[in-house]
Amino acid sequence: MKDVLVIGSSLVACTLGGNWMDWMKSEKYRFHNYGINGVQIPGIIDQIQNNSIPVSLKPAMIILMAGGNDLSASLKESEKIQGYEKMMAGRLGRPKSSPEQFHLELTELINLIKERYDVPLIISNIKPIGEDINGKLNDVVRTFNKVIETVIAENKNLTLLDVHTPLAALANQAKDVIKNPIGSDDISAILDPQRMITVFLYNKFSFGWYSLNDLGESRGFYSTCDGSHFNERSTAIVAQCASETLDALNK
Repeated sequence: MKDVLVIGSSLVACTLGGNWMDWMKSEKYRFHNYGINGVQIPGIIDQIQNNSIPVSLKPAMIILMAGGNDLSASLKESEKIQGYEKMMAGRLGRPKSSPEQFHLELTELINLIKERYDVPLIISNIKPIGEDINGKLNDVVRTFNKVIETVIAENKNLTLLDVHTPLAALANQAKDVIKNPIGSDDISAILDPQRMITVFLYNKFSFGWYSLNDLGESRGFYSTCDGSHFNERSTAIVAQCASETLDALNK
């Protein structure tokens, strides 16, 4: 069984939605989850530099799934979640970001990882925001994903984990299922902290009465449970993508 270090944001921490690592239930890989809710790339740099990941851990492969919080910090003031800058600064991130800043910080993180771990590094692209794939917010997602692709092309021994393509296809199904979808050009409506907390509590204390799919659909989402985090549908997709990518490197 090979050890896999997984670092990134809440989509790795998996406390607010589906856990794609548990979903895989692989006999080939043992996952070491060091995700941090709300973290940006600079926070992961600090996490490694401060030895928050045990130096005794010797992974065979590493998965990085981050960038969504950096993207959100790049949005214009009118498009940001209220209080977002203060929250991000408290996460060892940057109160403001840009695709250019993201490129520099992602490159710095990759260099740091390569210095510490001489193993294959898998980098996930960023999933869609909301379910209007052609909306302006997802234009920003595509811009940041191009940065990720560029950084991968600039470095050796890096592999893309493409979750965006299948999750975009899933989100496109929303219009046929959800009667009152959340408007996807308003990030504050999509990423509502109060909704995230409510869904988390329902999921934690309903003893399985509500699925993450149910919780998402009742709030206007088909591909997430709360506008941001994975439900069972998206969890299964990410688990399959990760499994296929790991297996391809493990041949």
